[in-house]
Amino acid sequence: MKRLFFRGSFTLFIGVPALAFTLYARSQRMTPLQFVERALRQHFTGRQAYDDLQAAASYWYEARNPSDLPAMDEALEKVLPAALKQAPMVTNFQTWETAHQFKAYHDAGAVLLAKCYTLLYYGEVETARPFVKLLTEKLPFAMVLKPNRTVTWTRDSIRYHEHMCAMYAAIVTFKIGTVVFPPERDEFDGPQQRLACRHMAILRLKEGDYESVERWAQMADTQKLRTCSGDWAINLIYDSMQPWEGELHSEAAWTEIGNAIRTWQAKKPQSVCAKIAEASFLSHWAAHATEYNGAGGYPDFRERSDRGRKIMEGLKPEGPAWYSIMITLMGQTGASLEDMARVFSAGLEKYPAYSPIYNDLCIGFARSGDNGGAACAAVIHHLVGDGHPAQAARVLWRLCDSGDLATVQARLDPDDSRTAIQAALAAWPDSLELRSDFGYVATSLSQPDLARKAMRGMAGKWDRATWSGREDLAMRLCEQKVDSSVSKATPVPMAHTAVQ
Repeated sequence: MKRLFFRGSFTLFIGVPALAFTLYARSQRMTPLQFVERALRQHFTGRQAYDDLQAAASYWYEARNPSDLPAMDEALEKVLPAALKQAPMVTNFQTWETAHQFKAYHDAGAVLLAKCYTLLYYGEVETARPFVKLLTEKLPFAMVLKPNRTVTWTRDSIRYHEHMCAMYAAIVTFKIGTVVFPPERDEFDGPQQRLACRHMAILRLKEGDYESVERWAQMADTQKLRTCSGDWAINLIYDSMQPWEGELHSEAAWTEIGNAIRTWQAKKPQSVCAKIAEASFLSHWAAHATEYNGAGGYPDFRERSDRGRKIMEGLKPEGPAWYSIMITLMGQTGASLEDMARVFSAGLEKYPAYSPIYNDLCIGFARSGDNGGAACAAVIHHLVGDGHPAQAARVLWRLCDSGDLATVQARLDPDDSRTAIQAALAAWPDSLELRSDFGYVATSLSQPDLARKAMRGMAGKWDRATWSGREDLAMRLCEQKVDSSVSKATPVPMAHTAVQ
């Protein structure tokens, strides 16, 4: 009887508070778990003090309104001291949930991003410089925390805006010939320089600023402008002739770009750039037809690619971009390997340093069946033996990035790939992006010693998008010592030296 009474009392003792807790949570229109979560979040460091700054920073960032700068300064005055105290505890990018334990840190970063972008947008580069330095050096892992639980890395964004604003200023002031891409300061510089080249062209096109698009394409071609990672700006410009990344699924977006290019041609009927842009657009649009519609999209694929090739055949083969785009369209329209090789040889003779010619040829070969894979391996072998091993490494990376490396790998001479990667590491020793890329290629080709060599000293500086899903491997490679038996490659002249 006593034991029974004890059990009943224990049940009553536990049950009544639980019932009361549940009833209170329901009265607040929350589940018990939500109630607990709210209580926990209210105890996060700085949660209540800085809750509104993320929303304010996002508004200031989108508005780009100089009249908001005093409000940004006021917010920074309040939050920055706490952010700097938290800075030693934030040693990497965090999840959305973890970041809320360091809200001051991320709030300050979000406000600084908005302030830097506003200043850069209006050409106040020198005024923005100390704030950019503060953000990148003191708050390098700051993030914008969005309500939908996604994040934006502020350092990634600020690099993009630095390059976009500098490039736009050069275009509108007719100083594009003086543009030199600066060396990479962190892992975001290389990818964002490339993205800025692409977006500068497509944004000006979508805005109807055909004069700027024309000038940007012409000057990038004549100046042989290349990013710090060796990417040719003219290739990036023509490759951008497709909808914005988030709009690729939309047929209306494709139609918008096609109409804009035809308007560009109507405004400038003698423009060769506008004609090549249309051919590149048709190449992308053709690939879109089969990617989104499968076999049912083949008629559209063939019609668009045939139309693009006809445009290119009507132009004189002048400028390096003509050859790379022509090779792509020949691959799409089923041209023979011999015809593609003939165009490649002519382009190689005229523009031996223009790497997209090698890339596009090998992509076309790799996607044309077994014989194509063998032909692609033969091109890589030719580049290695003909004194262009570093360019061969760029081809390997392009195949790896596009998912076509597996087609070629079985036919690839391991010595060729090894020589190519060693030469590339010697040719571009200071490019963080390329070292990350070639480390990934070496890993994919089962060359761990070369991967370790590429990733030496790269802790925290490798490209997170490239190594997505293999981050643990990237971190281990950065920690490994390089095998001293790995021979040093003979330095290769940098064909992509920045325009002076």
